[in-house]
Order: sequence, then structure tokens, then C-alpha cells
Amino acid sequence: MAQRAAQQRIAVFGAGSRGRIYADLISTHSQGALSVVAIAEPRPDWRNQTADAHGVAQNGRFESWESLIAAGVLDDVDAVINTTPDHDHVHSALPVIDAGLPMLLEKPMASNAADVARLATAAADQNAAPVWVAHVLRYTTFFERVHELVRNGAVGDVMAVDHAENIAHWHFAHSYVRGNWGSSVGSSPMILAKCCHDLDIISWILDEPFATASSVGSLGSFNSANEPEGATDRCTDGCTAAHCLFDARPFYGRAGDRWPLNILTLEPTAEARLAALPTSRYSRCVYRCDNDVPDRQASIFTTESGVTVSLSITGNSHTEGRRLRIDGTRGTIVARFDHVDPSIEVMTHGVTATSRESVDLSGGHGGGDTGIIETMASTLLTGTTPPSSTIATAVPSHMAALAAEHARLTATVVDVAAFTRTAFQN
Repeated sequence: MAQRAAQQRIAVFGAGSRGRIYADLISTHSQGALSVVAIAEPRPDWRNQTADAHGVAQNGRFESWESLIAAGVLDDVDAVINTTPDHDHVHSALPVIDAGLPMLLEKPMASNAADVARLATAAADQNAAPVWVAHVLRYTTFFERVHELVRNGAVGDVMAVDHAENIAHWHFAHSYVRGNWGSSVGSSPMILAKCCHDLDIISWILDEPFATASSVGSLGSFNSANEPEGATDRCTDGCTAAHCLFDARPFYGRAGDRWPLNILTLEPTAEARLAALPTSRYSRCVYRCDNDVPDRQASIFTTESGVTVSLSITGNSHTEGRRLRIDGTRGTIVARFDHVDPSIEVMTHGVTATSRESVDLSGGHGGGDTGIIETMASTLLTGTTPPSSTIATAVPSHMAALAAEHARLTATVVDVAAFTRTAFQN
């Protein structure tokens, strides 16, 4: 690893949405102590715009993470931010771990159990550099507060957890039908890609691994059976379906430049997006896509101590957000991680009055994006504030998600410990 300097030099693998967010946060939350000096991104326009924004020299711009590594850049940087596509995470992360460099690795850290085990084994050396798996919800004041309440005995011994991941209909259509995560083979199973966040939070709060997993779910709405009259392969091919919720033209043709609008084009205008739509994956009819991930899934887990955990995912929610309920021997916590009623309510058994806290969720992922970058900066600059979300701590959530997906596909109850052991033995 390069010797620690006054200014830490960062290489970024991937200048898509997540890579650009982290790069921008480095610039705005490290008081100039961290700087992006190399970027790998296959799309020239995206690579150059991101590089220009951070003053990256021409010799620090690469078409791929492979060419960046081949050029010896890992010998001249202090850390890596890895936001490559899901299927590239393992292959791009292993050389960074081998080089002894700290890394922020986007979740999910791998798409299958064998690769999760490969990463965990590679990072198991006690002298290995820190790796932050981007379970950014751990770094929000919201979930830190829930964690604190449970660990301090607010509900007594936890008996049951009920967690709902409500994905707004437009979000599911964008990401899990038309977008990068519509195919479990091409990316990751939906429960892993979307909910390793959630399973990580639950495992962290309970401080114990999952023991069993069962799951049901299917693709119920975003398929050809629900295709409206007048539909075409693309919304831009003369589609005449009346009042379609998922017509790409009004959705991506709106004013603004926030996610997900900024996924289509670098130019932040409705005109540019409408011009790009006819050849973009985001104009495809949501009822004629090649998506195969379920748009509703319900999973039941148990922990080693017998806590029951239910996780429900829907891709047809009216609003976006998470709701977490924790029931224990002394009380109940209901936590609402959304922008309608962001709050944490604690109810104590036998007591009429309740305690209710409103929580600020401003910032990406409720402040978690900023939180993880600030933690990373602190570690790189001072050696303090070790990561909460390491490869080792991410193994239980990833294995639980993959075990649940296996349970869904095979209609079985999966022993998560045995599932994990098999992955590490292969």
C-alpha cells in the first residue's frame, strides 16, 4: 500500500450513479484531504465528465478497471472505491485486497455464495486493509438509533422482527424491470441486490446470524400477461396504450436532474433524455422486457436463538420506504424509514404513553452515503473509526439472502449455516 500522505489519493472503479455520488462526497466531506486521481469507466462521456469534475489528469483516465490495474495505478494510490457492476465486484476487488489497499466496495459484494466465500477468505488476514461494504444504512442516524435502543434493552429480549421493503412502482420498473437488476443471471437475485441492506441491518441489530430461511415470490405484474392493448416493444415505437403508469416518455421527460432521471444522459435536460429514449433500455415496455426477478417476495428467517424474522418486498408500492417492527419481552419498536413519516416509536408493555422520535432522513440513503464516506475518510486520515460494515460482517446478510433465494426456487427450508459451509468448502 502507498505510504500514508497528507492528502489521500483515491482510484474509482466505475463512474455510474454510485461512483459519482461517492466521488462527489469525497470532495465535499474530506476538507480537501482526499482526492480522486484515477477513474475507470468504459463510457467515454461519463468517464471524462466525472474526471473533469475532479481534476483527474488524462493519464488517470482508463476504459476499465483491468487497464487501470495493468497500468500500475494501485501502487500509487491510497484507497479504492469500487462501484463496478455486481458481476464484476469479486474480480475487481480481489486485486485491491491483494495489494493491501483500503476499499469501499458497493453492495452486494458478490452475486453468488461461492464468490462471497472467495472475498471473505481473501480478506480474512488480520493484517488486511479495511474494506467498507456499502451497507450504508448502518451509517444513518436512524438505524444507529434503532440499534442503540435494542442493544440498551428498550424491548427486552427480541422475539420477532417484521421488516417491509416497499419499492415504489416506478422505482421497481426503472431498476428491476428495465434496468440493471432485471435479470438475476446478469446481475444478482433481487433479494440480494435490494435487501442485503435490510438483512444486514437486522443481523446487526440482533447481533446473531440467521439459522434458517424460507421464501416465496414470483413475477406477478411486470410480465406479458398484463400487457395493455396498444402496447409496443418500446414506448417510443408508437405505443397507444391508454393511461399506462409506465409510459417512459412522461416519466423520463420530466423536468429535473435527480436520480433516476440522471441515469439516462449526462445532459440534465428533458430534451436530452427524450432524444436518448428511443435507443435506451429505459424506453422498453415493462410488460415486454427480459426481466425475471420477482416483483413480490416474502421470506421467513429464524436466528440461532429462535427469533423469527419476516421480510416482505413489494415492487408495487405507492410510496417508497422501509418499515421495521421489533417485538420483545418488554416492548415494541416501530421504525418508519420513509419521507412520509420518518420516525421511531417505542412502546413499553404495560405503559400507555409511547415515546416517539422524528428523524431527519436528508441526504442519500437517509444520510448513509455521507456517513460511510466520512467514516472512510476518518480511517484513511487518522487510522481511527474502523468500518462497521466489513466483508466479514456482510457475510451473514449475503448468505441469508442467497439462501432465501435458493429456498424460493426449490420450495424448501434452507439451513443457512450448512449453506454457508458448503460455499466456503467449494
